Amino acid sequence: QQQHKLQRRIVTPPHGLKPLPRLKVVYFHDPELAVFDHPRGHCFRPFRARLAHALICSYGYYPSFMEPLHPRLVTRTDLGQFHSDAYLEILATAQRTVNKRFAWSASTAKFEDNAVDAKIEEVFKRFNVVLDPKKSTFAVFPGVLDYCRMYATGSLGCAARLCNRDANLAINWYGGMSHARSSSAQHGCFVNDTVLAILELLQRFQRVLYINLSGVHSDAVEQAFYTSPRVLCVSFHVKPGLDEPEFPGTGDVADTGVDEGDGFTVNVPLEPGVDDISFVPMFRSIVNKAKSVYAPDAVVLQCGGALLAGERDGQFNLTCRGYGDCVRLVRDFSLPLLLLGGVGSNMANMGRLWAYLTTVTLG
Repeated sequence: QQQHKLQRRIVTPPHGLKPLPRLKVVYFHDPELAVFDHPRGHCFRPFRARLAHALICSYGYYPSFMEPLHPRLVTRTDLGQFHSDAYLEILATAQRTVNKRFAWSASTAKFEDNAVDAKIEEVFKRFNVVLDPKKSTFAVFPGVLDYCRMYATGSLGCAARLCNRDANLAINWYGGMSHARSSSAQHGCFVNDTVLAILELLQRFQRVLYINLSGVHSDAVEQAFYTSPRVLCVSFHVKPGLDEPEFPGTGDVADTGVDEGDGFTVNVPLEPGVDDISFVPMFRSIVNKAKSVYAPDAVVLQCGGALLAGERDGQFNLTCRGYGDCVRLVRDFSLPLLLLGGVGSNMANMGRLWAYLTTVTLG
């Protein structure tokens, strides 16, 4: 009897949660992703999504109201839809090199020839790939390409399910590595699953609305679709050009696209100190206008945590409730929706945020 009560307490959703009618949600989680080691202070550590998953399970939302997603592991050919072959080969070489270095003992973890070492470092530098963790917080780590394939698998798998119309909402909190360029790493992002997922959606949908709710400008996503009218990029981020400019320092309001993509990029630079009261009405006004004018067929919403109060070196004061109001608005568009993670260095706050946003999407 006690075991039955415990099972009932775990499975029964709190607060009388009821899934929205006709809402089918697929959810990607791979516990092996959290095993990959990132340097302390890294703002894309996968353990954040592991914390969120633990909360989601403890509340009884998974797998009661969400279908577990187990897509096939993507290949380098799949990653090559956006990334260059030369860059992917560099990542593969970097993985082999770093794996070998970490396998050696401390006494032998040096190249025999310093000149060869310097040449190898120089080649990697052209692709903004750093091997030595002492030189950069965003250096590569053992298994880096395998890690990228795994989180990209989640985002591409979610996008494929939306394209097949057998789900109308898909979640991958491990995804959202939106700064990687086609031929270079950037800010700890090595494979841009956001761009890959949008490209997958464009195979089925004519127009995709991409909303960046991370607080950090998604420069690589904007660059990838800067000349295309098929993707409307709306980004809410820290205002560039401040006395202490935050990465990447792009996203000016005057940047609206070029050629056929002119007018299909909307940048919303934010002043420091923005909170729920000032941000949510602005978000509602801009996003509603974008939806009514652009009439998208699908939406990609990236939910990084740089806007959260309590973020390391943060400048904003949004709460989980403010984020939830924004996500609820987009969910109510009743369009195929892909939710991705993103930047956020405070692991506890990010775990709480993503768990809360999961409950919001469910009802």
